Amino acid sequence: MEEAVMEAAAKDVEEESEVTSEDVKKLEALFGMSAAKKPSSVDDPFYDALGEAFGNKEIISQTPLSMAQNWVLQNDPAFNEHSSTFTNSNTRHVDAAYEYIFHNLAMLNANTNINNPPVKRGQKSYVVLPNFVPTSATSFDRFAGQVSNIILSMPGLAEKVMLSTFHPEHVVTSTRAPVPIVVITWK
Repeated sequence: MEEAVMEAAAKDVEEESEVTSEDVKKLEALFGMSAAKKPSSVDDPFYDALGEAFGNKEIISQTPLSMAQNWVLQNDPAFNEHSSTFTNSNTRHVDAAYEYIFHNLAMLNANTNINNPPVKRGQKSYVVLPNFVPTSATSFDRFAGQVSNIILSMPGLAEKVMLSTFHPEHVVTSTRAPVPIVVITWK
């Protein structure tokens, strides 16, 4: 009896594993024909084959920085294209985020080079931190609050800088950006 069951199972497997000519044609169309029969294109032949098999669709990749820039352009009325700056960091750790923010503050505050114009009143610097507490607006606000407290304790900087935030999970709808952003505004 066991032999009969084994033979039946083997027969079922053979029937299921048969490859039809239609299957072969599909695979050739997907993997082989665009690379072999078409002149080489600028794109990778693999992606050309996928485009032919599933219809040519354009894929637009957006970085966290470009998403932040587009959002700020549409949602921050105080944005000035001539004086605002954008920068980003992929840090996940709080110490590195502090270091990155204060490094930017120091760089923007330094006016030792004659070629650098002085910081203008109202100038905004958008610091994009896509990987730093991306799912906790409260933690991000606390971080910005601590940065503000440190700034207030610095004699040369307290009267020059104000901080604000945009975050994907912010309670206020108007400050919901696609990625976490710290905004440094020069008074």
